[in-house]
Amino acid sequence: MSRNFELLEQIGRQQEILGSDRRLSRRSDLGVPTPSPPALPAEAEWWRAWETLRKHWRVATTFAGAVMTAVVVVTVLTKPVYEPVARVEIDPPGAELFNLEGRESADSSPEFLETQARNMESPELLVTVMRQLQLDQVPEFKDRTLVSRTLGAGLSGLERISTGLWKGSHPDDSAKLPAGLQVLSPSEASTLAAMQSRVSVKRDTASHLVNVSFSTHDAVLSAAVTNMLVRSFIERTYETRHTAIMQSTDWLARQLDDIRAKMEQSNRALAQFQSTSGITDVDQNKSTFSEQMAELSRQKTQAQGERIQLESYLSKTRGGEIESLPQIQNNLVVQQLTQKLGETRAELSQTLAVYGRNHPNAKKLQNQVDELESQLRLQRSAIVGQMQTSYAAALTREQMITGQMRGTAKELGQMAQYTALKKDAQVNADLYNSLYAKVKEAGITAASKSTNIRIVDQARVLDRPTRPRPLLNLGIGMVVALLGGLLLVFGRQAMDMRVHTPEDVLFSTGIRTVSMMPLASADGPSTLFASLRSTLGAPKGRWLQEPAKFLLEQPDSEQSEAVRGLRTVLMLSHPDHPPHMLLVASSLPSEGKTTVAINLSMAFAQHGRTCILDADLRRGSVGKAFHLRSARGLSEYLRDLAKFESVLSPAPDVVGLTIIAAGEVDPDPGKLIGSEKMRLLLQTLRDRFDFVVIDSPPILPYADGRVLSPFVDGVVFVGRAGVVTRDAMARSIELLEQVLDVERLRLTVDNG
Repeated sequence: MSRNFELLEQIGRQQEILGSDRRLSRRSDLGVPTPSPPALPAEAEWWRAWETLRKHWRVATTFAGAVMTAVVVVTVLTKPVYEPVARVEIDPPGAELFNLEGRESADSSPEFLETQARNMESPELLVTVMRQLQLDQVPEFKDRTLVSRTLGAGLSGLERISTGLWKGSHPDDSAKLPAGLQVLSPSEASTLAAMQSRVSVKRDTASHLVNVSFSTHDAVLSAAVTNMLVRSFIERTYETRHTAIMQSTDWLARQLDDIRAKMEQSNRALAQFQSTSGITDVDQNKSTFSEQMAELSRQKTQAQGERIQLESYLSKTRGGEIESLPQIQNNLVVQQLTQKLGETRAELSQTLAVYGRNHPNAKKLQNQVDELESQLRLQRSAIVGQMQTSYAAALTREQMITGQMRGTAKELGQMAQYTALKKDAQVNADLYNSLYAKVKEAGITAASKSTNIRIVDQARVLDRPTRPRPLLNLGIGMVVALLGGLLLVFGRQAMDMRVHTPEDVLFSTGIRTVSMMPLASADGPSTLFASLRSTLGAPKGRWLQEPAKFLLEQPDSEQSEAVRGLRTVLMLSHPDHPPHMLLVASSLPSEGKTTVAINLSMAFAQHGRTCILDADLRRGSVGKAFHLRSARGLSEYLRDLAKFESVLSPAPDVVGLTIIAAGEVDPDPGKLIGSEKMRLLLQTLRDRFDFVVIDSPPILPYADGRVLSPFVDGVVFVGRAGVVTRDAMARSIELLEQVLDVERLRLTVDNG
């Protein structure tokens, strides 16, 4: 809003007197709102956002301008920096052409690559590059700014004081330093610190590539330092690996001499044992003794198998199962006899059936059957006898082989000794050959100068600086300015919980009937200067020490027109039953509630008999506004210290307006407001006057206004724009609604 307004929310509550017992029933509402905020459509949300931007556009513009100015100044004043990039490929150890471990031992873990990348930033490597290129003599590192020189001198002084206090050895005394230690001069130490802040090593996590860069204000110097850093790292890695290989070779050579002597000694012992024992090797894995033992074991196994098989067959003969033996079933003589016996028996059966048992042919055939059965039994007995003989031979053979194997105990001991000597000689020979191959391989690797690090791209001399990048800086600055301005505007709006516009009232309380009144200040009506101060966030105009009667003193002012408009809205809210008794309330003190009540009562006085009742028994100010001399008022009437007619005072210079002042301050004003006499007084005023305006105490700190709200026709809620908060206004409306809901329930029960 370009001007500062008071928000006047009208909550209509019209009531009438019912019967002689003065019970009240609600007549009609003048737009009772719901305390919860309404759901705004998308167009309303966009409109609120646009209103917020239009309201705080100066803040957003100022912020954006400051950001863009800072970006331009920094871009112009920043000295160009060149930062070329060299790309290095670091393969896992073992990936080179010659290595001691072999390719299968290659370690491609991210930890290895990260370690190598960190080693490229080591101070020792930077010192090597610095001394090779004499960077401590380069003006960029030597000629520092006044601030850095002053800071460096101060730190050096503190270090000297600390060293003197603790009596430490001076680092410049290089003669006393142990071997391998180096001391940097002050210029070298300063240059090293600058190099550590300018070097950048970044590893590509998706590959074995590492990007190395070094930034200076000189394009040639940046490329030279970057390339020298990469080459120095490769040389240092090779030297470290070469030193390790040579140390390993020396150690292996010493171990090789000892193993050679052990191998020769074990070979001589093996040869001497072979000559004395007669054991010789048939091939690499066999000997004469082993061949003999293998043959005996094979024969014993064969004899055992034959014996067991024959023993099983013989066991069947003892059980009467001779015919089931395979030797008998497979014997050709037995098969022929069995076949002939079967044929003869068949012929005998036919003859007996035809001629009888006493026939000569039958007797002949019977004799042939008996002869064949006798021959079959003899043949089976012969086969069983052969089996018994074979079983005895197999058993004897097994026993003889077992006895021969038992007699070779001495030969077994010799064989064990021979095996141990042969194994020792073989182990020594294998170890010697392996170490010998390692020594030869180490020599080849050291001579090959192979490494697992190679340069993919060297740093080139850049034709344009890496930074600053004016277009990018301006683009980022513009984005930051726009987004920052928007965030600042909407953040300020979100943190500002005060009510400024009718839309704020609608959003926080849901009330749509809102009137606006310009702020009445000590300097008269609001001016363009006051509007500008309000927009910039300056304190708004102060309220007068006493309520202003601008409807009387300035009838043509904006405030007077706003009061007349409010009176018209109240009268037209219900044309058939216009409100006769209104309660003017606010959330907290000093929001213009009394000023609105006084001027609204004067506006009603132009249309009928009007009474303004000052119900604020704590800080009554209506009587002071009209400069009444009578000290008696509502407090004295409710305490029965004054009669009704004595507390009525005509308003000076206002025709048709009667005033009931608050009177003296009472220790318990809430008790007086809630008394039955107060209720009767309201009914009396309703009967005697056309319009009654009640100036109520604030809603939140005191309950007096809530007690009076059920007895009036409407409530005019006053909130000062930029002062009252949304929560305070919503809570006040909620408290009034609660009282009215309880009263509605009570009236329903009473009328039921």
